[in-house]
Amino acid sequence: MGRSTITILFLLVAVSVFWFWTRPLLVEIDALKAEKDSFDQALSRSREFQELRDEILSKFNSVSQDNLNRLSKMLPREPESTKLLVQLSDMADSSGGVVLNFLDVREPRSSGAVNTKEQVGYQEVEIKANLSAKYEDFLVFLTELQKSLRLIDVEQIDFFAGETNFYEFNINAQAYYKN
Repeated sequence: MGRSTITILFLLVAVSVFWFWTRPLLVEIDALKAEKDSFDQALSRSREFQELRDEILSKFNSVSQDNLNRLSKMLPREPESTKLLVQLSDMADSSGGVVLNFLDVREPRSSGAVNTKEQVGYQEVEIKANLSAKYEDFLVFLTELQKSLRLIDVEQIDFFAGETNFYEFNINAQAYYKN
């Protein structure tokens, strides 16, 4: 009976060593494995973001300088009101019309409140001009305005009959620029 008692005693010692010393280490190892898996997932997502960034950067770098210049003309970084007025005057001259005067050019005033247009990254320049032209020439002017690289929305056109075949056109328009 002495041998079976020693065997049971060794068995009890082995179970208690496992229970009080090895088992907490196994729980800690499981927690560390879970943390390692979480870090592996974050690293995987980081690699995906780097690949996406590299892809977008290569697409951006593939855009020619000519196209970048065209984009900056389409939506300049500043209002460039003077250039815009000269551009409109040149379009009127080339189409056979004459800009009589620019009634108003209004750039947005910065206020303390955040404008929804500021959130999307653009601002508006309001333009009011008075143009004298034949009807056919005015249509040519509008076509040139439509083909212009600068984004311009014509919001309202009023016209008045003049002498002979000339009319006076009042134009209200919006041009845009980046913030």
